[in-house]
Amino acid sequence: EAWRTSGGIGKIVAGGEVMILHDVETEDWPTSSWFSANRFRGYAGIPLRWQGVGQGVLFVLSRQPFYPSTETVDFLQALANRAAVSIANVNVFHALEEANRELARVAQLKDEFLASMSHELRTPLNAILGLSESLEDGVYEPLTPRQIRAVQNIGRSGQHLLALINDILDVSKIEAGKMDLTPELVTVATVCAHSIDFVRPAAQKKALTIDLTVAPEVDTMLADKRRLTQILINLLGNAVKFTPTGGSIGLRASRRVDTDRPMICFEVWDTGIGIAAEDVERLFDSFVQLDSRLAREYEGSGLGLALVKHMTLMHGGTVTVTSQVGHGSCFTVALPIDGPPSTLNTTDPTP
Repeated sequence: EAWRTSGGIGKIVAGGEVMILHDVETEDWPTSSWFSANRFRGYAGIPLRWQGVGQGVLFVLSRQPFYPSTETVDFLQALANRAAVSIANVNVFHALEEANRELARVAQLKDEFLASMSHELRTPLNAILGLSESLEDGVYEPLTPRQIRAVQNIGRSGQHLLALINDILDVSKIEAGKMDLTPELVTVATVCAHSIDFVRPAAQKKALTIDLTVAPEVDTMLADKRRLTQILINLLGNAVKFTPTGGSIGLRASRRVDTDRPMICFEVWDTGIGIAAEDVERLFDSFVQLDSRLAREYEGSGLGLALVKHMTLMHGGTVTVTSQVGHGSCFTVALPIDGPPSTLNTTDPTP
């Protein structure tokens, strides 16, 4: 310790240059009792520096007078450089470990918060929705037309909030790797029809024309029926939302065999406002609203398309979009007929 506090190490680290003591018996250089007690006569101190930051000192001690050659000094310098990199890597590794522990802790807190939110928000919200439905049906007493409209507005707002909660929870499950698919044999035409039926009331309110086309060669496929329906409803819901009154939306299902695996292509198109080319890349990011003006006009969480992308990828599929501002958009989801990657060769999708 006496040697450490003598200033030698600090000078080497601060100066950043190799320091050599050739012979303690002939040179006037302060040394410690430890140095003399161990009969050392010379040493070289090489600074360990990485990106301008001192990491320590590499010492080479000798019990004989020490007159290293240039080649020896160069070798020691190279060795010190490698040691400095190794120390820096260890420090980075420890920092990453600590960051990962903190991220895991934050993720756990987020999961606990979302679980709590699911219970604390869904329970009273379901009560509100049930009560508003009872009021609308006149269970307690008949309502006036004005009261019915008010109750219907309560119901719509509650359903919207419930959808936002469900979307947030689904994204959280996907990010945590806790969402599992349950593939089953599904009839494509049936899933498409049910998805269209789900958005039909909203489309009719805007006098939208709805087209559903399922190619004759499309029959069944392996997929998670619930998640496939969720993909289609999210896309169809956006088509309804962003298509002006009197426009058109549609869903086409066809078979594609020009890839390594036979695919079913679901195309959801509309004659709506369209998407600018520069916005397409971030279209599938979570919580993205492409335009603040549109965000005010068209309510939403910005999670629907992110969920579409995640659930499509989980199925081993792809999602693409083509669009022209003012003329509409077309989203294409291509899913393998034989199911997600983990279900290959487990079930024959062809009856």
